[in-house]
Amino acid sequence: MALDDYDGETVATGQWLYDGLPKRIEVVAFDCDYFFERMPTDDGREMQVAYPLNAEGRLYYLRPEGDVLPLKPFTNIADAKQYALEQPWSVTWKE
Repeated sequence: MALDDYDGETVATGQWLYDGLPKRIEVVAFDCDYFFERMPTDDGREMQVAYPLNAEGRLYYLRPEGDVLPLKPFTNIADAKQYALEQPWSVTWKE
């Protein structure tokens, strides 16, 4: 996965309910801080610092219905999945 691969790699899938309708949710891995790599550098904001990658050189994000959630990244898949389970979305992960 290259830094310019903005689709990431899907490492877990499941579904969540929106108004009773099942929707897809994924845990995706990136080899960069997804949002840091997309932050403008000349808009007057203070300099941001990227989250450090884990030992495998990855960070994990939740992506329901194709949109990466603007959350602090997770350093492992289990934490990302657990966060989703703690939300009122009724997530079910495929094993």
